[in-house]
Amino acid sequence: MEFMLSEALPIYSGGLGNVAGDQLKAASDQGVPVIGVDLLYQQDYFRQVLAKNGTQQALYPYNDPGQIMLVRKIWNPELLSLQDSN
Repeated sequence: MEFMLSEALPIYSGGLGNVAGDQLKAASDQGVPVIGVDLLYQQDYFRQVLAKNGTQQALYPYNDPGQIMLVRKIWNPELLSLQDSN
């Protein structure tokens, strides 16, 4: 699932993430207990920029959970631990 809570938390790619974020916000405003679960990949959705010559460039920013302010406030690495099967 993807949902937009803040531009500081890059776990969404577009319109559907915005709609899902609106649903979470509406539930919160009404006092409905709801949890959104997503994965924060270190390299995920690309950011599109246009070069001076008009061509598209795809930038793949590195997401470091320790450097994302919103994640640092709520991050608890012991809350959920996933192990790679390899």
